[in-house]
Amino acid sequence: MDRKNVEVIIRINSVDTEFCLEDLKAVMPYRPDIIMLPKSSTAQDILTVSKYIGKLEKKLGFEKNTVKMMPLIETALGVENAYRIASSTDRVTAIFLGGEDLSADFAFVSFHVISLLYFNYNVICFGRYFFKTGSGMLAQRADKALGQRLAL
Repeated sequence: MDRKNVEVIIRINSVDTEFCLEDLKAVMPYRPDIIMLPKSSTAQDILTVSKYIGKLEKKLGFEKNTVKMMPLIETALGVENAYRIASSTDRVTAIFLGGEDLSADFAFVSFHVISLLYFNYNVICFGRYFFKTGSGMLAQRADKALGQRLAL
C-alpha cells in the first residue's frame, strides 16, 4: 500500500488491560507511524509500551524508534503526570487530551468545554514545550450557549 501522504495512527487498548500487548503484536507488522495509547496516567505506562514496541521493531527489522507514540491523557492522574509522560521517551511525538474519558474520571455530570479548560491548558503547554505544537482538544461538542466550536 502506498502511504506517501498518509500518517497511520493506531489506537490500541490501554496498558492496564490484557489486550495491550496483543494489540501491538497484531498491528506492528503494518509499520504504523504512531501508536496512540489511551488512559496514559504515568510515565511508566509509556515506558512499558515503548519497551515492547522496541522489541517488536527489532524482531520485525525496523529501524530503532520507527514507531512513535501519542499518549492520550484521559485521567486526573494523567493530567498531573503530563510533563513526565511527555518527557518519558523520545518515542513520544505528541500528547492528546481525551475530554470525554477525563470528564468521566472526574464524574462530571455532563461534558462541558469550560470544565476542561485547566486540563486542556496543561496538555497544550506540555505539547508546545516538547513538540513545538499544541496537542490539545478540539471541543467534541459545540457549546450550545455560545453557538460555536472552541478550538483549544
